[in-house]
Amino acid sequence: TVFIKGYPENVAGERLRARAKSILSQALPRGTVEKAKVFARNCSTAVRIVLPHLAAVTAMLDHLRVGSLEFVVGSPPNVFHHRLRVQADRTPGDRTKSRFLGKLWKEVQRRGPLPPGLRLESVIPKGLLTISDGSFAWPPFKITEKLGGYAAVAEDEGRSKPNMSVAMAREIGEAAEEVTSRR
Repeated sequence: TVFIKGYPENVAGERLRARAKSILSQALPRGTVEKAKVFARNCSTAVRIVLPHLAAVTAMLDHLRVGSLEFVVGSPPNVFHHRLRVQADRTPGDRTKSRFLGKLWKEVQRRGPLPPGLRLESVIPKGLLTISDGSFAWPPFKITEKLGGYAAVAEDEGRSKPNMSVAMAREIGEAAEEVTSRR
């Protein structure tokens, strides 16, 4: 799946779909374009394109990163140019990881506020939930893949910063694991 974003808010879905198909036809072979599904609604600022395979997503992203994409509205002298940007959707694995980190985050916060000067932060692509003081960051958990989801194992240094006991860390990890293993 690929998203094309940056359209103005007052454009009809039909016009958005037509523009997206035009962009597709410039970037991909005809057979791939015919298999692509384009989703757009009236007054939407983004178009979602579901492509038949990963190679098509990669080819489209590569093609569109080379040049500049614009959407033009109006006629002279009232012409408006909207710069469009393209981004790939997250993989199902990244979505699961994101849900897991979100649940882990909520479970840590549910146990009470962090000590003054510390804050929770996450880096979803790396699968990290960290506790930071602004200069250094410590992961309270090591996140690993397991069949059907993710697991969180307490890391001593990161766990000790907010004074989290081993039992509490285990409880937090188990609660987060439930979210990813149910889907």
